[in-house]
Amino acid sequence: MGWFDSIYSWTVLAQGMRHGRSGKPNNQGCRHVDFVKRDIILLEQVLEKIGIETGVDIIAKGRSDDFDQLIFIFKELLRGKDIDIDRLTRSEMTAIVEILAEAVKCSAMGADRKDLYGEKLSFYEAELVNIAEENISKLCVGWEKKKHKLESKAKRVQHHLSDIHEEYDRYHRFHEEKYYRIPARMLPFHFYLPAMIMIGIAEFIFNIQAFSVLDIEKKDIYMIALAPSFAFPFLAHLIGTKMRQGLLLGEQKIRSYIVLGVAVASIFMGLASVLYLRADYLIGKGVDLNIWINLSLLGLNLLFLGSATAAAYASHDPDRELENIYDHKKALRRSINRKWREWSRVASKYDRKRGVVLARIQAIRDDARAKIDEYRLGVSLTSKESTPEAFLGSVTDWLFMPRNIGPEIDLVPPTLEEALDTVSSSGKVKS
Repeated sequence: MGWFDSIYSWTVLAQGMRHGRSGKPNNQGCRHVDFVKRDIILLEQVLEKIGIETGVDIIAKGRSDDFDQLIFIFKELLRGKDIDIDRLTRSEMTAIVEILAEAVKCSAMGADRKDLYGEKLSFYEAELVNIAEENISKLCVGWEKKKHKLESKAKRVQHHLSDIHEEYDRYHRFHEEKYYRIPARMLPFHFYLPAMIMIGIAEFIFNIQAFSVLDIEKKDIYMIALAPSFAFPFLAHLIGTKMRQGLLLGEQKIRSYIVLGVAVASIFMGLASVLYLRADYLIGKGVDLNIWINLSLLGLNLLFLGSATAAAYASHDPDRELENIYDHKKALRRSINRKWREWSRVASKYDRKRGVVLARIQAIRDDARAKIDEYRLGVSLTSKESTPEAFLGSVTDWLFMPRNIGPEIDLVPPTLEEALDTVSSSGKVKS
């Protein structure tokens, strides 16, 4: 096979063939390499056995790093004993399971004692493992930088969502005192603002036509017409809401009637001033004043005012507090939905990048194992002496250092109902 060695000299297989001919890898040249990942695997086997014996339902999780499954099983066992471990952080849980794993290794539970001696590797194979570990370490360092950035953003969204949930719960309690009634609006509120804008525009066009007889510049006519076009809808809103809600104001009833009286007086004073200005100008021009025309202008202005007042009256509920509570709850729910979507985007991005890192770590490990198998094949093909016993089988993932890159972020935060239950029981929303 010299031709293969000369053409494919750069391959691991060719390296193994050269070493096989030279007789380098033998039983004496191979050394034990400790199973770094063995400890947590042994502990996982022990905990799974305990879970089966105690009847705790342990469901495997997907896309997990070397510690995820172990921590998950450990938490489920503690929950099965009614032990609250939600306050423990990820690093604290990792430290606990590492101590337990060391205890399991010392007692040799969950595996044969021969497994505790580690794997026999040649010097070249050990170098392949070291290179793989260096590449994985670089990958984990890069992930930590991305992880901190995404975690900070996720926590910021969590805090905002928690604050909104608490405020929503407060208004939910206020709404409960109103027996969860819905405001009785004869006109849907989302039609109210467009209706008032249309009335203001119609009032503006009418006033332009009414004052077009004045011998003044166009911009002055627009300014005169613009004032009542803004004032009338505003005053009509004030009058309509006070008429609709004035009966439930209690101690503020007198103040409400005063405000209502001032608004009505302002309207009639404004109308009288406008009609007087127009009549005075026409008299100065020697035009005969027709009282019916002025009364018609007054009636049309009152028609606009009455329409706006009716719209304000019909689009409000008699209970002002109920209306404010209901509208604020709707606004808060929209904010919750926005934060919910933002959370989902951040969480999906975090978990996607985390999954990529896990896949790359596993790919590096699989590549190192494949190279070791390829090397052993090359040695077995050309070795003049007996092949080392360690070369008769394949290596496992136990050789590699366990990596803890952090847990997944929940794809969705708690539902609104769960958040309300949490607030009701503890006074604070969990994030």
